[in-house]
Amino acid sequence: MSEHDSVAKRLERYFIIASTRCSNCGDVHSTVTVDGDAYTAADFGIDSQAEWSETLDEEEAWMRANPAAVEAALGALEDDWPHSVAAVRNHVL
Repeated sequence: MSEHDSVAKRLERYFIIASTRCSNCGDVHSTVTVDGDAYTAADFGIDSQAEWSETLDEEEAWMRANPAAVEAALGALEDDWPHSVAAVRNHVL
């Protein structure tokens, strides 16, 4: 797997985890379906709002430390994750 593919996979994982938080109540309990596969926060070892926040904070710190690699990979994800890609560009990088 190339570095670009690895970064894209890491970003997609971040997008999935971020999407497991319910937009209505803020709790971590939603199911996200990607390419026919369903994911919950528990699939990533996340059992609480605190763990969810910590995981996203860690990933965002990694993105800030690797902006060129992240920006290069975002284009490949833009069609499937347009709002998430825009959020990373506007709020993380």
